Amino acid sequence: MKVYILEHRWDNADNEGSEIQVFSYDHLNMARKTMRDAAEKIRAQWEQDYTWEDENSIHLGFTDSLYGTVYAWEIYEREVL
Repeated sequence: MKVYILEHRWDNADNEGSEIQVFSYDHLNMARKTMRDAAEKIRAQWEQDYTWEDENSIHLGFTDSLYGTVYAWEIYEREVL
């Protein structure tokens, strides 16, 4: 059986970390929507945005005078037993 793993990583002035969400194999569109919605909430707060994205990943980057901030999401397909 296959599943989709949505990994969210962040590194900013306050903290860094990651979280994982698992979606069943027939919910790829839900995983992509979850990723896009989360990225849009963060992107809306920034004046400058250094972003790249494709269908299964989004990378948001922002640099101010003291610290760089990064938020990233990636969707992986994995086989599970």
